[in-house]
Amino acid sequence: MKELILTCLAISLIASAAFAEVPKTENKDWDKACGGSNIAVTSVAGKILTIDAFVEHFAEGRQWQCHFKDGKIISAAFRHFTVKRKATGDAGEFTTELDENRVEVFHFPDHDISKLDAELRKDLSEVMAIAKQPANKP
Repeated sequence: MKELILTCLAISLIASAAFAEVPKTENKDWDKACGGSNIAVTSVAGKILTIDAFVEHFAEGRQWQCHFKDGKIISAAFRHFTVKRKATGDAGEFTTELDENRVEVFHFPDHDISKLDAELRKDLSEVMAIAKQPANKP
């Protein structure tokens, strides 16, 4: 009897894994920036799991890495950096150096971002609003 129960449990687990939805990552535009920008949204069954948003302007950049549970934000890491460009030749080529000057981690036990300072809250709210927009169908 024990073997039958274990066999049924194993078949059940295999069937669950076979029919489980796979993670889907979608890239979305964030901001017009000379160094580029992107919001990578990873979801399963239509619920957001992670957001990785990055923007690099001429002299500064930002990144948000957000984590969700049941489609609601639970934590985020914020990075701010300065951008330095150095010429590397006669044809206008250059290298880019990113120097981090601010890194913070936030925890949102009640999925509430209202306690962030106004500038960070505005930035994160924009990122999450873009991330939650439906995908553009070609």
